[in-house]
Amino acid sequence: MSITLEIPSLAHKKACEEMIAKWMRFGGEIHPGLLRRYSERQGVVRYEQWLEQLVETEDEQQLYFLMQEQRMLGAIALRPHEQGESLLVNGHCGYGIRPSERRKGYAVQMLRLALPLLRGKGVCTAVITCDQNNLASASTILRCKGIEAGEILDPDTGGINRIFKICLSDG
Repeated sequence: MSITLEIPSLAHKKACEEMIAKWMRFGGEIHPGLLRRYSERQGVVRYEQWLEQLVETEDEQQLYFLMQEQRMLGAIALRPHEQGESLLVNGHCGYGIRPSERRKGYAVQMLRLALPLLRGKGVCTAVITCDQNNLASASTILRCKGIEAGEILDPDTGGINRIFKICLSDG
């Protein structure tokens, strides 16, 4: 079965809401933040309104769903214009795989699908970060040719983020 990155649309409503519901029952924070913000406001904001908000913010970041047929496996937000300290804290992308589908290689597939999209948006070296304790995310980045470049204090969480870089040049 093929795995694709898809731009959110009305056709994804049922799959998105089902994934969020199961993720919330599992517990833990939903990633990426664009998806989490919808989950936190589900009772207030309809899916259709959330899609409109995604369009309004697409100059800053774009959300993609990782799909296998009609099943939503996760999501990734691309931030190709992130700069400065914000880039070092947040990176060019943030992603998450639904809890029931973790440890199956989907995060690696998703990141590999997303890297050419960043390149197409003018990013030559992708900066990707993760919490220092998130060994699964660090492993994903390393499997996608990431090279560790340092650490930084995350002012939002007070934790330490590991910084990785991935060269996106054609060579």
